[in-house]
Amino acid sequence: PYGDRVRSAQSAIRLLNADLKYDESIAYARALLADKTLASSASAFEGAIVDGLIGKKDFAAARKFAEEQLARAERTKVERDAKTLRKSAAANIFRVDRAANDLDRAFADMERWPTELPIVSPYFSENAVPVFKGIFERGDYAKAVRFEPFFRMQPTNWNWMVSGPAELMICAYWRLGKPEEVARLVNETLLPLAAKDKVATAGLKLVAAGVVAKTVDDGLIKSALGDLKTKEAKDACNMAAKHFVEMEQDEKAKAIYAYRRALYVRPERNFAAVRYVKNAPTDVGGWLASDFIKDPANRHELNVKFG
Repeated sequence: PYGDRVRSAQSAIRLLNADLKYDESIAYARALLADKTLASSASAFEGAIVDGLIGKKDFAAARKFAEEQLARAERTKVERDAKTLRKSAAANIFRVDRAANDLDRAFADMERWPTELPIVSPYFSENAVPVFKGIFERGDYAKAVRFEPFFRMQPTNWNWMVSGPAELMICAYWRLGKPEEVARLVNETLLPLAAKDKVATAGLKLVAAGVVAKTVDDGLIKSALGDLKTKEAKDACNMAAKHFVEMEQDEKAKAIYAYRRALYVRPERNFAAVRYVKNAPTDVGGWLASDFIKDPANRHELNVKFG
């Protein structure tokens, strides 16, 4: 059957690549590509050729092949087919640029094909974030903040895949000297992503309010935390304070940590005064029958945690 032939061919290519036999895998993929009976799986074999060239670290040849694939897509007259071919070619070009660690080209690919490339969750952290981090870490903050639209493309789900890059995005705007843009970023882009997470929402609100304030006081913190329970409020404070530490806003971070410490209420300890009783009963029955225990003044109620 057709499907078995394709799967078998793909498995053979993977084995050749695993054995670092890239020339053989490329030659085999080209032969499959020339087989007219396998025409509907051409994109898979084109991707295999790109994989082989990447394996050889021949990035120039890999990109040339992918660009030729894109050119064929642009010449295709049936729009549905052209769209499918364009998506495959764009993904191959992006893979080549990422493999070559060409951050500027990879970012240009993302801006050129924002909807064609696999950069929306669950692929965001694997494909888009490394490009963003690379540009941020080399200190190109002006380019790093241009990643904001890609955050808006992600589903509403505040998790490590979004929260880590979001921290860097906040820092990028801050290091450009734009606290108002930090507040806007949080309010317009990050808060919608955190809509289902009340702790993250409160923490981000505290960042947005605190970053444009001269000082962070208890009133500002309370307003951001709203009606969160104690543990949730502590977690939100931790999150916000971490952002201010990253922005080197130490005094604001200290104010938030001080507020967090004040949230800790030491539980009431239960102490019992133990009185010496001469000729005391020697067993439980004796105590229960004694006049001493019948006097309420001699009893101690364990109505809170003891110890």
